[in-house]
Amino acid sequence: MLQKVFDPHGNDFGTYQARELSYLVDLLDARWFDALLRGGVVSFLPPSALAASGLLVLVVRRGARRALPALPGPVADLVLLLLMSSFVFVSTMGLFYRATKPLLAPLVLAALLLVTRALRDPSPGDRRPALALFLLGAVMCLLDRQGFVLTATLAGGLLLLAWRGRRGWDLAAAAGAAAAAGAAYNLAIGPALVHAVNGYWPSFRYQRVPWHKVSDPAYWRQAGELLVSNVQTLAGGLPAGALAAVAGLLALWAILVARRRETRPPVAGRGAAAAVVALAVASQVAMLALMIMRYPQVYEWPDHRLWYYPLPSHAVFAFGLLLLLERLWPRLEPPRRRAVVAVLGALVAANVLGWPRDRQAMIEGPWFRNTHGPSSLARASLADGVPRGPLVGAYRELFHFCRARSPVLGERGRPAAREAEGFHRTVLRGGAPFAWVHARAAVVVDPVRPGAHRLAGRLWLRPGEEVALRLGGRELSRVGGGDAEGPRPFAIDLRLPAGTSRLELESSLPERDLGGRRPMSAAFGLFLPMSLREE
Repeated sequence: MLQKVFDPHGNDFGTYQARELSYLVDLLDARWFDALLRGGVVSFLPPSALAASGLLVLVVRRGARRALPALPGPVADLVLLLLMSSFVFVSTMGLFYRATKPLLAPLVLAALLLVTRALRDPSPGDRRPALALFLLGAVMCLLDRQGFVLTATLAGGLLLLAWRGRRGWDLAAAAGAAAAAGAAYNLAIGPALVHAVNGYWPSFRYQRVPWHKVSDPAYWRQAGELLVSNVQTLAGGLPAGALAAVAGLLALWAILVARRRETRPPVAGRGAAAAVVALAVASQVAMLALMIMRYPQVYEWPDHRLWYYPLPSHAVFAFGLLLLLERLWPRLEPPRRRAVVAVLGALVAANVLGWPRDRQAMIEGPWFRNTHGPSSLARASLADGVPRGPLVGAYRELFHFCRARSPVLGERGRPAAREAEGFHRTVLRGGAPFAWVHARAAVVVDPVRPGAHRLAGRLWLRPGEEVALRLGGRELSRVGGGDAEGPRPFAIDLRLPAGTSRLELESSLPERDLGGRRPMSAAFGLFLPMSLREE
């Protein structure tokens, strides 16, 4: 388990981002999937997504009512519903993917609500809020780089409030200590653990700040646009102009209302509050700019704006909305309160009505355009244990892995023959799955029931090449090539026992270099799937 968790080269394409905690959660998700699979249940809803969703509900329903007592519970629930009805939330929680951003969102919201309550109702000598904030911040840092940026920003904002308001120094110290612990893990502890467990030092290449890009204003402009886009995906897809108008009206409204007599002592003066807001916006823009510099797809690809990446920012926006509504609510007349509720309800409805539009935009995006179709085929194939359509690549490997892993799933399917060792990854060739094969390889034959079967398929052979097919060391047939390279059909009769059997394939010619960007050698090819039929 430790070797899997502390292997950033295997888990993150050779990059090191100090998020081994998220790898651990991903591993637990995979174990849960495997446990269900062994019982014949195929479910791609990760338990970490269910846990993150439940935690988000718990944080808002309990945390908001304690930290923001002037805000009615149903109004806080509407803000929660706005967050959970956004397509970003729905698409992220509905995919079997990494647990980083889903778990980060409720932790960010919990930390902000915890700080709000502790600053408003301080208990001299009580260090529990500071300890809880340190733990939340440390976990956020260990989950993701965004978690580290948000924790460091929170520490800076608390330091500013403590300096102006003369209270909350312990909270500022706790958030700063959490950010420092995250930095220590990133720079020293994590790499040492990777080396101790797996024997190599991770590369910091991905974390290095591209200073030649920092001075380019285009990235900062794109970060501002992406920040507006993140707000749009939370607010029913409102146009940017309408969003700016609403934000302006809310700001004017808040200024006018703030001039009235305060119902409770403020945490800090208006100047300090404005500075904290400016710090939060600036940190979001800086964080997004660095993300674009390293991974331009978060800005360039529309499907990346509609899932996963905006979720932590959505949690920050939701907190800001909760705080603003709690500040304004006691000063509003009943008609205006009803108007606020109506606007929130309209935004939730706009989110839901926009699901089909956003889903279509997502599956037509550069990333999901290539993954949606194969994923659908894999799900349909796993539903009854029979390959559907041209299932190739990792999706085909996943299907065969699941079928071999689950006896129940295997019993649902027809007799099947699948590739084992000696095969390169399958690709489409002439509309059919195809794999290049080494000089020696094996096929696993699963008859479901023992008895006589007929195995048929097509090989791709060179002139003069012969492939021997052996079962249990006994040669059953030889398939020979013709005068030109091309496909050659074969069909052999097999007497198969219960359980799986191994059919060995061996070429009479040595392997050859196939060329391409990556060196790859093979002797012959095999079209898939092969047909295994009971006689």
